[in-house]
Amino acid sequence: MAASSPKETFAWSCKADKHQQGGLKADLCCASMSDVRHLLRGSELINEVAPEYRPPLVDGCIDSESLKELTTNIRNCTQVQAGETIPFNQLNLRRTTDRAALMDVLQKISTGVIKPVVAEENMRLGEFHFSVSDIDRELGTQRLSKDWTANDVAKLTGWKAQAVTHWCKLGLLGSRTVPHGPSESFLVKPQQLAVFQSEYMPVATLARSRGTTSRKLLSDFESKGIETHGAQMEGKTTRGHLVKLSDLASLLSEAA
Repeated sequence: MAASSPKETFAWSCKADKHQQGGLKADLCCASMSDVRHLLRGSELINEVAPEYRPPLVDGCIDSESLKELTTNIRNCTQVQAGETIPFNQLNLRRTTDRAALMDVLQKISTGVIKPVVAEENMRLGEFHFSVSDIDRELGTQRLSKDWTANDVAKLTGWKAQAVTHWCKLGLLGSRTVPHGPSESFLVKPQQLAVFQSEYMPVATLARSRGTTSRKLLSDFESKGIETHGAQMEGKTTRGHLVKLSDLASLLSEAA
């Protein structure tokens, strides 16, 4: 979308400093405002004001009229439905590492293909809520990478995403790293998850299947000299213990 001309930015320049840079943050109500702002601009859903047309002493670069129009158009598509929802301000690169898929979702929101389920008149764009199932379905359809994030693996297995990330960091669960803001995220191929599951079992999963506790199993393993792997300190305790399936098989053989 081309940069706005002086005529197009008249309303912008009248309330520039208050309404633009701060206004964009306010309209989006977004903890990760930078992510969403750059995605909206990259998707060409809002106008950027050319530097030569910006009033002096103003840091803002977004045309408020295009943001207002986008907000109104999305609100007019509201379709109430039941189920879990997610606010617009959480549709960012923390939700998925696939930027192209996320930008496609934003495009579909702007055209009404994906409709808000809550978008009241007094709500800002960042507060609009969308169906989680609609968003996840579209992300799953559009994302170019078929690898799984830690959250994806957690949903598939019932494990904690934090534990999955830790196992990736230790190299126990095969993965590749991708930039994610100032840090990095891990992407796991289905084959890598299969290899991991053929080698390890989370102690918490084993405990649930046996109707006991992780603490009890860990005590039993220690008494029998079985080592666990992949644990992470959390306060004064440890979580995310893994036991090798080969060690469990040896234990069963001894019992027989």
